[in-house]
Amino acid sequence: MRDDSGNCYAFLLIGTDRVDSHKAKMLMGRKLSVARPEELHDSTSTDPGAVCPLTLHIPLTIDQRVTALQCINFGSGHHLYGIEMKTQDLLRAISHIVADIAETTLKNGGESKPTVCAKKPAV
Repeated sequence: MRDDSGNCYAFLLIGTDRVDSHKAKMLMGRKLSVARPEELHDSTSTDPGAVCPLTLHIPLTIDQRVTALQCINFGSGHHLYGIEMKTQDLLRAISHIVADIAETTLKNGGESKPTVCAKKPAV
């Protein structure tokens, strides 16, 4: 997302959740809008759908519901590959803040479902 001055901000949410624009405004102290694909590319060097939180150089806010997950999957910077890791490892590895940033109601009417890390095959 971006503000009127062109500053960009990243938000990490559970895949079915959406950023609540009012909560984002209250948290950042300014109105935010969705960044255009070229703005996203300029600030992250990746395309929409491939952003990797490990390589961000812009402020990152992680929704509080993400921290309850055992494991998380996210973009690697490339559309064909993703990264899966323990959520607590991600939280230790990156600079971020945690906040309630997701909309409170889901359009699908359900609850966000926790993920379980894939088990490595026995050798």
